[in-house]
Amino acid sequence: ISSQPLAYNAGFRFSMVVRRAPEGWQLVHIHRSVPDPEQMKGEPYPRILIQQSNRKLEELLEIRRQELENANREALYYARYDYLTDLMNRPFLESEVQALMKKKPYGAMMMMDVDDFKQVNDRNGHPFGDQVLSLLAESLKASFTGCLSGRIGGDEFLVYTGGDEPEMEDFLEMARAFCRDWDCRQKRLGLSRRISICMGIALYPQHGDNYESLWQNADKALYISKRSGKSAIAVADGRSPQEDL
Repeated sequence: ISSQPLAYNAGFRFSMVVRRAPEGWQLVHIHRSVPDPEQMKGEPYPRILIQQSNRKLEELLEIRRQELENANREALYYARYDYLTDLMNRPFLESEVQALMKKKPYGAMMMMDVDDFKQVNDRNGHPFGDQVLSLLAESLKASFTGCLSGRIGGDEFLVYTGGDEPEMEDFLEMARAFCRDWDCRQKRLGLSRRISICMGIALYPQHGDNYESLWQNADKALYISKRSGKSAIAVADGRSPQEDL
């Protein structure tokens, strides 16, 4: 009945009382009319049967415990990471950037989005658009090693790096390397036209001494690059020359 039968060879007549519990069937009492030679003195019923019953219950409880641990682990992961790209989601990324700002006196934040992403979805469908975003995330992780990166919504991504010295040129070089990597990876998509991206960069603490102000200036730089044309990069203060990617 329980689908977890107890395999016990008995050469005598007996009756059992069991109770159905949330975790399975529990053995409550056994009565028999013929003595068992394996029964110990003062023991109400054979040890082997109880041991087997308890072992089955322990196995079921262990399976359930592992299922709950896996479910909790998965829930915690997707409370922090984006389900589509496996990059940090916006709340978790913000908290990690703020923590790094407290540890490192300098940093650089980059905002990035896909040029004309709506047209990509309209022409090829949203499942294809998801494929583009997943592939773009792979390129980000491969190019910005050691940096914090996340998807903050739609086709918008954010990357942050922190250090003990200003590293603007190093960050720009990573951005250029990312563009080269992305041009190579997107060939898998089989499109006749290239999917371009724009970037905006803001420096910490020069363009903002907290996450919110730095993010706003990086976002402004992003839109400066988009207004000037596709596939470009701009720095928040405008002193660094805008360049084509």
